[in-house]
Amino acid sequence: MKYTVVTGASSGIGCATAIKLANLGYNLIIVARRTHKLNELKSEINNKYPNIDVVVKPTDLSAKGEIEDLYQFISKFELSMLLNIAGLGASGQIIDSDIEVYERMVDVNIRATMMLSQLFVKDYSDKAVQLINVSSAVGYLVAENNVVYSASKFFINAFTQGLANEMKNNKIQVKIFAPALTATDFIGYTDQSNLPPYVKSVDEVTDYLLELIESEYNIGLVNPKNDFVLTNKVLEELNGFGV
Repeated sequence: MKYTVVTGASSGIGCATAIKLANLGYNLIIVARRTHKLNELKSEINNKYPNIDVVVKPTDLSAKGEIEDLYQFISKFELSMLLNIAGLGASGQIIDSDIEVYERMVDVNIRATMMLSQLFVKDYSDKAVQLINVSSAVGYLVAENNVVYSASKFFINAFTQGLANEMKNNKIQVKIFAPALTATDFIGYTDQSNLPPYVKSVDEVTDYLLELIESEYNIGLVNPKNDFVLTNKVLEELNGFGV
């Protein structure tokens, strides 16, 4: 059997994506720090889709050693896709913020994504698989009071585009998914109803991600007009997110 790895699966976009992939017949390896949340998700999926195999792998992606252990674990399986969805955020001006919060954000948003991407590509560059790294709309602009988070997503965009360019003659597909504000507990939303027009529901955003997975495009993003766009334009051509 082939498996899809979903990091950040304990809540939000990662959790909803895992459920929708199970509905489409994907066997899953779900990854996050909170073991009880992963077990709850596994039970929910098994109840709805009893033929889907769900493997739980608790991992703290801010710890380099655990990232290495995670890859050793998932390398025992035949993989069809790696979705690097896990991410951390923090608001506030840099001068007023705790550097340890930013260090952990960089460890999860940048180091974990970079390490898992490199290891996956080394093993699967000549196989028909997908690597999707989740960025953000603020990875194309500097968000006020979210400078470090924006910077981490700028890195994901540049790194993933560069990796995609390196792999353009290989079978693997390397893609960027860049949603905008999404109604998750990540930004304090617990209610998916009566959302402001600039905030997308989790259901809508995960549908966008499935569109990207099923397409031949390299980038799926929500642009400043709040529209979801699939494109092969590189960052230089986007020119300030203008699509």
